[in-house]
Amino acid sequence: MKKMAIKLLASSIYNHHKTVNPFEVCKALDIETVFIPMPLKLKGYTTEKYRVKLIYINNRYPEVEQQFICLHELGHILCKHEDNILFNQLYTYHRNSKEENEANIFATYFILSKYSAEQLSGFTVSQISQLTGIDEKHLYLIYD
Repeated sequence: MKKMAIKLLASSIYNHHKTVNPFEVCKALDIETVFIPMPLKLKGYTTEKYRVKLIYINNRYPEVEQQFICLHELGHILCKHEDNILFNQLYTYHRNSKEENEANIFATYFILSKYSAEQLSGFTVSQISQLTGIDEKHLYLIYD
C-alpha cells in the first residue's frame, strides 16, 4: 500500500471516529483488544478467531506504548496484511519490513491526524516527537 493511501486511510478513520484513542476505534470497528503478558520482544499481534478480529497487546509496556502498539496492529488489519506475520517473525526469522513499515506509517499518520499542517509547520522531527510521543524512527518513515 502506498504511503499516501495509508495517510488517507488513517485520516478517514480519525475523521469518522473523532478520536485518536485506538481502543475506542477498535471497539467501534468490532475489533477486540486483549492485554496479556508476553515476552518483551513481542509487543503485540493480530489474529482472527471465529470471524472476530483480535489484537493482543503486551501489558508489560507503558500505556502510551500500548496505544501505539494497538494502532500498529490496527494498521495491519486495515491495510489487509496477512494473518501469519507473527508466525513468520517468530519461527522463520522472515520479517516483512514492508508490512511492518506500513503498520508503523498508519499508526504515525493516525496520531498526527489530530494536528493540522499549520500546527506542525516549522517543527523538527525531534520536536514533533516530543509533542506527539511518536518515536522519531516512526516519524522518519513519513518525513523522508
